[in-house]
Amino acid sequence: MRPLIPVAEPGHAPSPPGPPPTRPPAPRSPHPTGLLRITVF
Repeated sequence: MRPLIPVAEPGHAPSPPGPPPTRPPAPRSPHPTGLLRITVF
């Protein structure tokens, strides 16, 4: 089981200060499902 406290794992860059990004940037996602959802409702 993983500890509740987030620990910096080897090979992973430390998270920047402030709230972590909820979703990846738009250019990275192959299909803008979020944007499509908003347009299609």
